[in-house]
Amino acid sequence: MKAFPLWIAIASCLLLSGCQPRDAASEQVACQPDFVPVKDKMGQMVLDLKLAGGALLLQQDGKRLCEEYIGAFDEDTVVPVVSAAKWLSAATILALVDEGALSLDDPVSKYLPYFQGAHGAITLRQLLSHTSGLPDYSNCMFVPQLTLDRCAREIAQATLIAPPGTQFNYGGTAFTVAGRMAEVAGRANWHALFASRMAEPLGLLSISYGNTTNPILSEGYVTSSLRDYGIFLQMILNGGTYQDRRVLTQAAIDEMLKDQTASADVHFSPRGPDLRYGLGVWRDRVNEDGSLSQASSPGGGGFVPWIDFDRKLIGVFMVQDRIERVWDTVVEVVRGTRDIIDQRANR
Repeated sequence: MKAFPLWIAIASCLLLSGCQPRDAASEQVACQPDFVPVKDKMGQMVLDLKLAGGALLLQQDGKRLCEEYIGAFDEDTVVPVVSAAKWLSAATILALVDEGALSLDDPVSKYLPYFQGAHGAITLRQLLSHTSGLPDYSNCMFVPQLTLDRCAREIAQATLIAPPGTQFNYGGTAFTVAGRMAEVAGRANWHALFASRMAEPLGLLSISYGNTTNPILSEGYVTSSLRDYGIFLQMILNGGTYQDRRVLTQAAIDEMLKDQTASADVHFSPRGPDLRYGLGVWRDRVNEDGSLSQASSPGGGGFVPWIDFDRKLIGVFMVQDRIERVWDTVVEVVRGTRDIIDQRANR
């Protein structure tokens, strides 16, 4: 299995190998002719930036429109997904909410009594929507020899940068706390929780949070192949089901995707002051009637998954590079795919 090194300013990602492709998914699928132009945009970018490779997945109504591997990448390649991990982590925690082990409005102190005062009043909902008031990062997140509990205890001593619920400040610290809440409520470590709630029901063989007792739920060690993340997206698009198996309830999907930040001022956002957030996912495009048109969870290393709900489309743009170097091409691929689908519908 191929994996290529990437230095991330805040973490050194640990790449794992050894996953085998599923037999049912092993057939190579190229792009349908209409989608060759968007594939070529990505290919030209890989060439221009001298990247090791890239991959693109486009799927509508569960049917592949394009699955293309460029350069050294193939169906077995895994890369760091960086902040795309937030979508996976939020979904895993929402599975525990479905089971009644957690509630989105539970305060942290219910499960972690060392969070006291204003810290203890922070809710799970606020943690997963970047409105907790906690600082964006803590040094303990990047020490793999620690545990989520040990790191959460350090975070509990951090000074709040805003009263809980009042500001949107994008970061990762809150996801560490949410993960420890999930471990206590689910009576298992994070790796076991993800395996039982997401990986096993969906058959995800390549997605890993790394060989650590202190996984970074918001980025860091998390890796995936193109197809495995695509399976996860298809489950979300299907309203929580995949191949007739329910993984999340429709209510959980609705909570994930709705605006959880409407009452908070946007103080720090890498995507500007106007874009709003759900639970682990950005609300990219909203229709005039308020319905969500597109959601995404871009990673800082160039791994960008998105769902176009209006067109019943999932997409995964996969490279390893700094997101600012590839972002213009991501936008062109997403917009170009949308335009091609609309043109096909009008023929």
